[in-house]
Amino acid sequence: MAFDGVEEEIRKPEPSAWKFMGAERDAYDADQAKILKRNRQRQQLRDAGYQTRAIEELVANGNATSGVTAQELGAASGIAANSVKQGGHDAWNDLKYFSDIARLMYLHAGGGHHMDVDIGLGDMDMGRQYTHSDAAGEVPLMGTLARDMTLGGGGPEVVPRLEHAKAYRGNPYSGGVSADEYVDDVAALGERAQAGAGMYNALIATRAGTGNVRAAVDRIMRSMRVAGPGLSTGMVANRELLGGDRASDGHADRLQAGYAQSVPPYLLRLQHLTDDSDL
Repeated sequence: MAFDGVEEEIRKPEPSAWKFMGAERDAYDADQAKILKRNRQRQQLRDAGYQTRAIEELVANGNATSGVTAQELGAASGIAANSVKQGGHDAWNDLKYFSDIARLMYLHAGGGHHMDVDIGLGDMDMGRQYTHSDAAGEVPLMGTLARDMTLGGGGPEVVPRLEHAKAYRGNPYSGGVSADEYVDDVAALGERAQAGAGMYNALIATRAGTGNVRAAVDRIMRSMRVAGPGLSTGMVANRELLGGDRASDGHADRLQAGYAQSVPPYLLRLQHLTDDSDL
């Protein structure tokens, strides 16, 4: 992916001659270093066989894509760029919120996985195929079991259960974990993951063109469309990702089903409990 417009707006101007030395020059040099690093990273992705695509291309047909028009994208990127330029304690918030819009626009256009840079694959086995419990393919895989390893992040509660589940999965006959303990651990971890699906958007996996993703884009763009200049965090749209447009009939039932269907099995590499899971 590439953010041609927003990156150009954020870009520091070349310092004037009389300020060629000092803070303005330092800021410009630091900005140039970031530009070169991003360009190298994109080239590395292309060399590895990935395609990169400017976000402006996703609105070439206006509302025919994720519902964001070129004018709205320009306004959102301008808000993000201006907040960074102004600086201050919350300088990067709007840029983070813009990334929430961007990830959903890319996922709507092409499908696939989004993972924050601090998210790892964990126990995901890239050599096998995983099936999704949502037959319609509308509910993305989301959620996380523990945001961190602190008490507030759930670490002490989650880590022992993860270790038990993995030990049983690796060798059910080792004697260290009983079948009943394994089932109890899996149930508790599943509940934790369902709760995480409603709170976090660091990991999203979906097919292209789903109504749920489009509804989520619309939700986080609403603050700018209705409430005036400003962006909001993408986490406010998790209910749309799980249940579709919350203003539509049946949203509450779809939301409850979505919580259960969004748990990524590969986060735990759990025992597959249905015949469909091994297809």
